[in-house]
Amino acid sequence: MADQVDTVSSGTVLGVKLEDLQGRHAGETIYVLGSGASLGFVDPRFFSDKTVVSVNFSASTLGVSDYYLFTHYHYVVEDLREDFRAAVTHRLCSTRWSGEQFPGRGENPFPESIGLNVVVNDPPSATPPGSGFDPWGTAKRDRLVFGSSSVHGAIQLAAEMGASWIVLVGADCGTIDGENRIAGYPTVGHDPWVLYDRDLVAMKSWISSAYSAGVYSLNPFVNFNLEGHNFRGVNGDT
Repeated sequence: MADQVDTVSSGTVLGVKLEDLQGRHAGETIYVLGSGASLGFVDPRFFSDKTVVSVNFSASTLGVSDYYLFTHYHYVVEDLREDFRAAVTHRLCSTRWSGEQFPGRGENPFPESIGLNVVVNDPPSATPPGSGFDPWGTAKRDRLVFGSSSVHGAIQLAAEMGASWIVLVGADCGTIDGENRIAGYPTVGHDPWVLYDRDLVAMKSWISSAYSAGVYSLNPFVNFNLEGHNFRGVNGDT
């Protein structure tokens, strides 16, 4: 992977802006790590020579130590601030989200104070879209989207960094052997898989149109029989 992001003077306490990351990995294949159970079947050494964007705690949980981070939650940046090479989080986040899902984990009201290698992004939509997310209506280049999942902003970050190909890992929209998260992931999983599946398809289409980048998913098994493991997806089918 390339050298660490250079810190620059931006007139604030932040040392990195989104424009500093734009095009930094032009033409590369960039891997975006979600927290789905299939991620746990990938050896972290696979990513040692690859450019990686982590969604929340995914890279840290797997054991990948050199990565970019995208998250809706400022406290994730605080927890992982020594691990990533650069991170992007939103200036405007819903404290309601964190309070409901992760009691006691409030948002940092001053994200500029998080650190020199953190980009504070002003998304086109400042509030969580939930089931109303539509990248065709809300997403814009140069401002990372606020999607129904952090994976959408992570995908756009990869595109902004110049990826020709974006490979999702662990964006399962289902369970493997009854588990919907990689083992050891530090938050409780939830399963609006129909919503996530729909929005991932829409995001793939928008990214292809806006950036001419291809979006695929990595199967860590030799084929779709999953080497004997059981997958249950959006329709409850195996």
